[in-house]
Amino acid sequence: MHVYTECGGRNMSPVLTWSYPPEGTKSFAITMFDKTANGGAGWLHWIVLNIPAETRVFPRGMGMAQQPLPDGVNVIPNSWGHAGYDGPCPPAGDDREHQYIITIYAMAGEHLEYPLNGIGQSTLNWLEDNALSTATVKTRYLREP
Repeated sequence: MHVYTECGGRNMSPVLTWSYPPEGTKSFAITMFDKTANGGAGWLHWIVLNIPAETRVFPRGMGMAQQPLPDGVNVIPNSWGHAGYDGPCPPAGDDREHQYIITIYAMAGEHLEYPLNGIGQSTLNWLEDNALSTATVKTRYLREP
């Protein structure tokens, strides 16, 4: 279900829930990063900014036509250049298990403007440097031959 369509999935983002943000949280950000991809440089699958501070659940498929993002939420183009979620799908012939890291960032700013030209590890560093706190879940995916 969460896997990219090219790898046989439905390309739907997973359900995410969180609670107890730190004091001063004005918004949240979410990323999904494949740290195994791109020769170890990684690949960003999803970057969402300006999620309202009162949000505690991102339903499955958030950002798709049937589950639109709340007003004011911004999606930054991922490593494919798509503004949205793109699920796991290592290149054909890649027989390594890939690790996907989904992180929720509690941010002190209500409206964040992404200041960098490129995306990748620098995006994660910028979010981490500006976050009050983070929560992370890791999952793995191995493409079927």
